[in-house]
Amino acid sequence: MDFFFSFSIKFLLQLGSVIPVLSTLAFGFMSVLIGYLHLVLLGCISLFILGYLSAHGFISIGKITRLAIIIFVSGIILNELLLLVQGV
Repeated sequence: MDFFFSFSIKFLLQLGSVIPVLSTLAFGFMSVLIGYLHLVLLGCISLFILGYLSAHGFISIGKITRLAIIIFVSGIILNELLLLVQGV
């Protein structure tokens, strides 16, 4: 579920970069560009890999694993918020 949320944000940001004013804004600030790359790599790819491993039984979801995933997703959100605030 988190993968789809991150992936939809990624597509919305790509759609927004079609507008010239937003494109200049997005590529003018390095923190916005770095935030986008982190969203793609951490948010989409890492969460997809964790979901895939869980769905195919390579990792079992227990209390510790669930807590680790919650901390990881919280870290991604906090990282994106900090980069967004820095860019604005």
